[in-house]
Amino acid sequence: SGMCDAGRIRHHLKANLWRRNATVMMAGYQAQGSLGRILLDGARRVRIQGEEVEVKARISLFDLYSGHADASELVAWALARTPVKQTVFLTHGEEAGLVGLSGRLAGAIPSDRIIMPELDSAFQLTSHGCLPVDANEPRRLKPEKIARLDWHNDLSKLLLDVTEAVNTAADERGRAAIIRRMRRALDAPALGAFASDES
Repeated sequence: SGMCDAGRIRHHLKANLWRRNATVMMAGYQAQGSLGRILLDGARRVRIQGEEVEVKARISLFDLYSGHADASELVAWALARTPVKQTVFLTHGEEAGLVGLSGRLAGAIPSDRIIMPELDSAFQLTSHGCLPVDANEPRRLKPEKIARLDWHNDLSKLLLDVTEAVNTAADERGRAAIIRRMRRALDAPALGAFASDES
């Protein structure tokens, strides 16, 4: 619920996002691709439970409510435990934050002992360190797809944009013209194979 991707929060958002006199206060970190981050990034419309909801409520971030330590506190905690004889795993956060934390730790902990595992990475912990294990092959997701916007986000945005274009058309004729153009694009023979435009 904290990132608005599941639970009762979705019902509350659906019931209140359209209200100009409402404030939605995010109490902590919102991961890339989550509904919470999409709202914080300024979305004017979102899809919740298959329905389009206009965002008129004020969206705020109350970051101090989180019970997690910040980078300075994490570094202080790690430094209080040096020298580190084995490995430090950095597992929770966005890539830029993890890289930054790794850099801050590198002065006290050798960089080869700081690991940022990816989804499905596995390690065998030994008295001499850790060894990567190929226990989770094939991977569920490619590493570059984790915590990133994907086709679900793109489709949702397209549906919202199409709805807005139709709703703001000058008249019935304009709405029908937009729908015809969309239908032609979907029915075009070149799209029959739905070839990806990205490699």
